[in-house]
Amino acid sequence: MSASRSESRLQRLLPAPLNIPPKEWLRAGIGGLLGLFLAGWLTSMAYGPSIALHLLGPLAASAVLVFAVHSGPLAQPWPVLGSYALAGAVGLAMRQGFGAELWVAAAALGISLLVMCLLRCLHPPGGGVAVSAVLADPGLTAMGDHLLEPVLLNALILVVVA
Repeated sequence: MSASRSESRLQRLLPAPLNIPPKEWLRAGIGGLLGLFLAGWLTSMAYGPSIALHLLGPLAASAVLVFAVHSGPLAQPWPVLGSYALAGAVGLAMRQGFGAELWVAAAALGISLLVMCLLRCLHPPGGGVAVSAVLADPGLTAMGDHLLEPVLLNALILVVVA
């Protein structure tokens, strides 16, 4: 096998180049840094650091979408805010009804996905919010229905910074 043929095969394994200009990389990185830090800091001040830290995973994933692919349909304000509200409510209801089990988290994700599609607010990190609500630590579950407040505060801050 020739070297060029091997090289050609290797090239097919690589992903396509990003369709984002390098100057946008810096804007996305700074936006993500500021959005995540500000949301985490304000949520920590309002609800405590353990609650803020537990909710940062889905928020970080949202920051990548909102700042790096901001023109995409999954990164618009309605999908971010709507998915967080819906998935948070579904996750909370599922946990209260069935407990903190793996199958409950999976069901919350599936239901959230269906509802997000139905209401045109598909945003993948919203699925993380649903799972986080089901598998939340005791500090978060003690908030009960008020868990939606820090979830929505995080989403709102991220959208405002974007």
